[in-house]
Amino acid sequence: MNLGQSSIDELQQTVDTFRSHVDQHITAIDGVSTNIQTTTAQVAAEVEEFKKNMTMSEEVGLASENIMRLDQIAREQFGGYEEVRRTVIGIVRDYDINLVRGKTIDELSQELWVSNSRYWLSYALIALAAWVNDYPELAANAVSECMHRDKIKATLFFTLLNLRFDRIAAAREWFGIYLSALDPADLPLESAVMLQAYLAGAFGRDKKMQDEVSRRIDDWIAQVAADEASRKEFVGSYRRYIEERRPSKQFQYPALQQVCSNVAQAQAMHDGYSRYAPLLQMVNELDVPAVEQTDGNFKARIDKVLSDLISNYDRDEREVRDQKAYYEFVVKNDGDTQAAQTQYKTMLEQRQKGSNIGRTFLDWVLYRSSSQIDVHVRRFALSRTKRWLLSAIDDYDDALRQARPDAYALELQIQQGLTWTGAIDQTGSNGQALCGEVSAFVRDHRTSIVFFNKPNIVAGVIGIVCIGLAFLSPFTLIGSLAATLFIVWNIISKSKAFDQIVASSVNAAATASNEAAMLHQYTLDCGRVRDEVKARLQHNF
Repeated sequence: MNLGQSSIDELQQTVDTFRSHVDQHITAIDGVSTNIQTTTAQVAAEVEEFKKNMTMSEEVGLASENIMRLDQIAREQFGGYEEVRRTVIGIVRDYDINLVRGKTIDELSQELWVSNSRYWLSYALIALAAWVNDYPELAANAVSECMHRDKIKATLFFTLLNLRFDRIAAAREWFGIYLSALDPADLPLESAVMLQAYLAGAFGRDKKMQDEVSRRIDDWIAQVAADEASRKEFVGSYRRYIEERRPSKQFQYPALQQVCSNVAQAQAMHDGYSRYAPLLQMVNELDVPAVEQTDGNFKARIDKVLSDLISNYDRDEREVRDQKAYYEFVVKNDGDTQAAQTQYKTMLEQRQKGSNIGRTFLDWVLYRSSSQIDVHVRRFALSRTKRWLLSAIDDYDDALRQARPDAYALELQIQQGLTWTGAIDQTGSNGQALCGEVSAFVRDHRTSIVFFNKPNIVAGVIGIVCIGLAFLSPFTLIGSLAATLFIVWNIISKSKAFDQIVASSVNAAATASNEAAMLHQYTLDCGRVRDEVKARLQHNF
């Protein structure tokens, strides 16, 4: 018995010491616990976001390295092409002011042709040299081979070249051959250059050619616009483009993430509205002033078009350019490889459909950079397809409104086995009423919180079992006494902490309501961005 009494005294001393420490710090602990769950969730979210940003930053770095690597590959494989391009543009400009002699052109063209005999522009260079040196037969043969290599680019090249030197009759003849080679149902990427030349006023010195280009473009667009299936396709393409944008802002509402049972709907709504900002960025990028057109800069304007024609549209380099396009998507999406893969896949699928004028315009607007397609051409394409984009925005916005949750369902766990449920309205304006409901709910359950909580029930069961086993060993009474002491201590602790439990629960509801109000305001702000996009499209394009 002395041994048993000693054990009991020892246990009592331990309990008293523990209780003393708890009593000293219980208020401070309860005060901290008011926001501890929300803070923990927020910290976890921030850590996860930090890890994600680090990964995405690494992806941007890798993508940038791959872009440089592919540029190096292009230089190694097609470096001779670049030299031919520089030579052609140099000859065109320098011949204009008599800096290059016919003999020099002849030597340059022969030297470059030897190492780049597969390239259509090499034969154009030979033809140019023959023309300067008045070798009509050689010029004709070189032109014929140039046409054989790439009829579309060759005819457009000679059209622009003749326009530059005011040879209008020859330019008109070349342009007729060019138009006859085009298939409006499957326009090549190079058709952007014809439109670029039109917008730059290259045809402006010949009203007949200018009117012909304008009529052709209008006819192509009218044919596509009149087809309902095409209209639906293009509206769908624009909508898919919006849906594939990376949200401009991350979903960071830790209280809602912790206590809102339909938080996935809230995040989907948030991300949906966040896609209007990238759309506005794209529209702003293309909202550029028209090309200034004066007699003094006429040749410079054509030189720019010629340079783009011979620099950006060669099939031999297309594979490298396509690989590079993926990594450019990675950079554009700040390292989000999933978004980049989706957009790259969409770009390839769009290309595989064939290229009528509508698909061509969409490709220029959505999947080409202004270093690939002249920004004024992209602007023109957007102006002619803006009605499809406006319809896509309306469809997308309707879908957002329909998917928006009517309310945010809350589940506050007051203690294990006791949960309060309620709902915050869309605007978060009923937060004060919810806080009152939570307070009343907690106070109504004071008995279960203080007395009949799970730890007390478990301790009570242990105490009863220990009493029942006393006939086997009196030492089991120690367990019964310990359980009783624990229950007493827990009741006292819960009683002292009850007001803090109420405050913590009310605070959780209030924080969630505030975040719902912030989320509502964010969607309103995004709605204004949407309205700005629509206004710019309607008035600036």
